[in-house]
Amino acid sequence: MPSFRPLLAPVSAALLLAACATGGGIEVTRFHLNQPVPRASVAVVATDPVVAQSLEFRTYAAAVASEMARIGFDTAVAPGSATYLAAVSVTQQSHAVQRPSPFRIGVGLGGFGGGGYGGGTAVGGGLGVSAPVGKGRIDETRFNTLSIKLKRRADESLIWEGTATDLTSGRDPNSSLSAAVPALAHAMLADFPGRSGVTAHYPQPR
Repeated sequence: MPSFRPLLAPVSAALLLAACATGGGIEVTRFHLNQPVPRASVAVVATDPVVAQSLEFRTYAAAVASEMARIGFDTAVAPGSATYLAAVSVTQQSHAVQRPSPFRIGVGLGGFGGGGYGGGTAVGGGLGVSAPVGKGRIDETRFNTLSIKLKRRADESLIWEGTATDLTSGRDPNSSLSAAVPALAHAMLADFPGRSGVTAHYPQPR
Protein backbone atom coordinates (compact mmCIF):
# COMPACT_ATOMS: atom_id res chain seq x y z
CA MET A 1 0.00 0.00 0.00
CA PRO A 2 1.34 3.48 -0.80
CA SER A 3 2.27 5.66 2.11
CA PHE A 4 2.60 9.36 2.72
CA ARG A 5 4.89 11.39 4.93
CA PRO A 6 3.16 14.68 5.65
CA LEU A 7 5.18 17.38 7.34
CA LEU A 8 2.62 19.23 9.42
CA ALA A 9 5.03 21.23 11.59
CA PRO A 10 6.21 23.52 8.74
CA VAL A 11 2.62 23.77 7.54
CA SER A 12 1.55 25.11 10.94
CA ALA A 13 3.90 28.08 10.62
CA ALA A 14 2.51 28.79 7.16
CA LEU A 15 -1.01 28.58 8.49
CA LEU A 16 -0.22 31.15 11.15
CA LEU A 17 0.94 33.59 8.48
CA ALA A 18 -2.12 32.80 6.37
CA ALA A 19 -4.44 33.41 9.30
CA CYS A 20 -2.81 36.78 9.91
CA ALA A 21 -3.23 37.70 6.26
CA THR A 22 -6.86 36.65 6.04
CA GLY A 23 -7.85 38.26 9.30
CA GLY A 24 -9.30 35.23 11.02
CA GLY A 25 -11.13 32.05 10.10
CA ILE A 26 -9.96 28.46 10.23
CA GLU A 27 -7.19 26.99 8.08
CA VAL A 28 -7.29 23.25 7.39
CA THR A 29 -4.66 21.05 5.73
CA ARG A 30 -5.17 17.33 5.13
CA PHE A 31 -3.07 14.47 3.78
CA HIS A 32 -4.31 11.08 2.63
CA LEU A 33 -3.81 8.34 0.05
CA ASN A 34 -6.52 9.55 -2.38
CA GLN A 35 -8.39 6.32 -1.72
CA PRO A 36 -11.90 5.78 -0.31
CA VAL A 37 -12.10 5.50 3.47
CA PRO A 38 -14.91 3.03 4.28
CA ARG A 39 -17.03 4.16 7.20
CA ALA A 40 -16.64 1.94 10.26
CA SER A 41 -16.22 2.24 14.02
CA VAL A 42 -13.65 4.66 15.39
CA ALA A 43 -12.21 5.31 18.84
CA VAL A 44 -10.85 8.76 19.65
CA VAL A 45 -7.61 8.52 21.62
CA ALA A 46 -4.96 10.95 22.80
CA THR A 47 -1.69 11.25 20.91
CA ASP A 48 -0.09 11.86 24.32
CA PRO A 49 -1.15 9.09 26.75
CA VAL A 50 -0.39 11.37 29.71
CA VAL A 51 -3.45 13.52 29.00
CA ALA A 52 -5.76 10.70 27.92
CA GLN A 53 -7.71 10.51 31.18
CA SER A 54 -7.98 14.22 31.85
CA LEU A 55 -11.41 15.82 31.87
CA GLU A 56 -10.13 18.45 29.46
CA PHE A 57 -9.09 15.89 26.85
CA ARG A 58 -12.33 13.95 27.21
CA THR A 59 -14.17 17.15 26.30
CA TYR A 60 -12.06 17.53 23.16
CA ALA A 61 -12.46 13.83 22.29
CA ALA A 62 -16.24 14.11 22.57
CA ALA A 63 -16.25 17.04 20.13
CA VAL A 64 -14.15 15.08 17.61
CA ALA A 65 -16.27 11.93 18.03
CA SER A 66 -19.44 13.96 17.45
CA GLU A 67 -18.10 15.34 14.17
CA MET A 68 -16.91 11.91 13.03
CA ALA A 69 -20.35 10.47 13.79
CA ARG A 70 -21.84 13.27 11.70
CA ILE A 71 -19.91 12.08 8.63
CA GLY A 72 -20.76 8.40 9.14
CA PHE A 73 -18.27 6.87 11.58
CA ASP A 74 -19.65 4.91 14.52
CA THR A 75 -18.19 5.63 17.95
CA ALA A 76 -16.53 2.53 19.42
CA VAL A 77 -17.12 1.68 23.07
CA ALA A 78 -13.44 0.80 23.55
CA PRO A 79 -10.34 1.21 21.37
CA GLY A 80 -9.89 -2.57 21.19
CA SER A 81 -13.22 -2.97 19.39
CA ALA A 82 -12.70 -0.15 16.86
CA THR A 83 -11.79 -0.46 13.21
CA TYR A 84 -10.02 2.89 13.30
CA LEU A 85 -8.17 4.92 15.91
CA ALA A 86 -8.32 8.71 15.69
CA ALA A 87 -5.27 10.05 17.55
CA VAL A 88 -5.97 13.62 18.66
CA SER A 89 -3.71 16.39 19.91
CA VAL A 90 -4.69 19.92 20.88
CA THR A 91 -2.38 22.87 21.50
CA GLN A 92 -2.68 26.59 22.15
CA GLN A 93 0.05 29.19 21.76
CA SER A 94 -0.33 32.71 23.14
CA HIS A 95 1.48 35.86 22.11
CA ALA A 96 1.19 39.20 23.92
CA VAL A 97 1.62 42.47 22.01
CA GLN A 98 2.07 45.85 23.67
CA ARG A 99 -0.15 48.41 21.96
CA PRO A 100 0.79 52.11 22.18
CA SER A 101 -1.38 54.40 24.25
CA PRO A 102 -4.12 56.12 22.19
CA PHE A 103 -3.72 59.28 24.29
CA ARG A 104 -1.04 61.87 23.43
CA ILE A 105 -0.18 65.33 24.63
CA GLY A 106 1.29 68.05 22.45
CA VAL A 107 3.77 70.74 23.42
CA GLY A 108 4.33 73.76 21.20
CA LEU A 109 7.42 75.97 21.31
CA GLY A 110 6.84 79.60 20.23
CA GLY A 111 8.73 81.58 17.60
CA PHE A 112 11.32 84.26 18.04
CA GLY A 113 12.32 87.38 16.15
CA GLY A 114 14.90 90.09 15.98
CA GLY A 115 15.69 93.34 14.18
CA GLY A 116 18.46 95.87 13.82
CA TYR A 117 18.57 99.70 13.95
CA GLY A 118 17.08 101.30 10.91
CA GLY A 119 15.35 98.14 9.90
CA GLY A 120 16.61 94.69 9.94
CA THR A 121 15.44 91.18 9.57
CA ALA A 122 12.86 89.29 11.50
CA VAL A 123 12.84 85.58 11.86
CA GLY A 124 10.32 83.28 13.44
CA GLY A 125 9.80 79.62 13.98
CA GLY A 126 7.72 77.06 15.80
CA LEU A 127 8.16 73.51 16.96
CA GLY A 128 5.55 71.07 18.13
CA VAL A 129 6.13 67.72 19.77
CA SER A 130 3.78 65.11 21.14
CA ALA A 131 4.26 62.21 23.48
CA PRO A 132 2.07 59.25 24.47
CA VAL A 133 0.43 59.24 27.87
CA GLY A 134 0.06 55.99 29.78
CA LYS A 135 1.39 52.52 29.14
CA GLY A 136 -1.04 51.47 26.44
CA ARG A 137 -2.79 48.13 26.20
CA ILE A 138 -1.50 44.59 26.06
CA ASP A 139 -3.34 42.46 23.49
CA GLU A 140 -3.12 38.67 23.55
CA THR A 141 -3.33 36.60 20.38
CA ARG A 142 -4.14 32.89 20.63
CA PHE A 143 -3.17 30.29 18.02
CA ASN A 144 -5.24 27.11 18.50
CA THR A 145 -4.37 23.85 16.74
CA LEU A 146 -6.24 20.56 16.44
CA SER A 147 -4.51 17.57 14.83
CA ILE A 148 -6.08 14.20 14.00
CA LYS A 149 -4.33 11.08 12.69
CA LEU A 150 -6.68 8.35 11.50
CA LYS A 151 -5.14 4.87 11.64
CA ARG A 152 -6.31 1.32 11.07
CA ARG A 153 -6.24 -0.27 14.50
CA ALA A 154 -5.20 -3.70 13.22
CA ASP A 155 -1.82 -2.60 11.84
CA GLU A 156 -1.70 1.08 12.93
CA SER A 157 -1.23 2.17 9.31
CA LEU A 158 -1.88 5.87 8.83
CA ILE A 159 -4.57 6.50 6.21
CA TRP A 160 -5.56 10.13 6.82
CA GLU A 161 -4.18 13.11 8.71
CA GLY A 162 -5.47 16.62 9.24
CA THR A 163 -4.58 19.83 11.05
CA ALA A 164 -6.93 22.76 11.71
CA THR A 165 -5.84 26.09 13.15
CA ASP A 166 -7.34 29.42 14.05
CA LEU A 167 -5.93 32.75 15.19
CA THR A 168 -8.07 34.82 17.56
CA SER A 169 -7.86 37.65 20.04
CA GLY A 170 -7.55 36.63 23.66
CA ARG A 171 -10.50 38.92 24.37
CA ASP A 172 -12.74 36.82 22.12
CA PRO A 173 -14.82 34.40 24.24
CA ASN A 174 -14.43 31.80 21.48
CA SER A 175 -10.64 31.82 21.76
CA SER A 176 -10.56 29.24 24.59
CA LEU A 177 -9.76 25.68 23.58
CA SER A 178 -13.10 24.40 24.89
CA ALA A 179 -14.84 26.71 22.41
CA ALA A 180 -12.30 26.40 19.59
CA VAL A 181 -11.96 22.60 19.33
CA PRO A 182 -15.57 21.88 18.21
CA ALA A 183 -15.25 24.53 15.49
CA LEU A 184 -11.85 23.21 14.39
CA ALA A 185 -13.14 19.63 14.24
CA HIS A 186 -16.20 20.69 12.24
CA ALA A 187 -14.07 22.53 9.68
CA MET A 188 -11.50 19.73 9.41
CA LEU A 189 -14.11 17.04 8.75
CA ALA A 190 -16.57 19.20 6.78
CA ASP A 191 -15.79 17.65 3.39
CA PHE A 192 -13.91 14.54 4.51
CA PRO A 193 -11.45 13.39 3.28
CA GLY A 194 -10.81 16.74 1.55
CA ARG A 195 -8.10 17.52 -0.99
CA SER A 196 -4.77 16.08 0.03
CA GLY A 197 -1.97 18.59 0.57
CA VAL A 198 -4.18 21.62 -0.03
CA THR A 199 -4.82 24.27 2.63
CA ALA A 200 -8.48 25.28 2.75
CA HIS A 201 -9.97 28.30 4.48
CA TYR A 202 -13.26 28.13 6.42
CA PRO A 203 -15.11 31.01 8.09
CA GLN A 204 -15.10 31.22 11.84
CA PRO A 205 -18.54 30.21 13.17
CA ARG A 206 -20.46 32.96 14.92
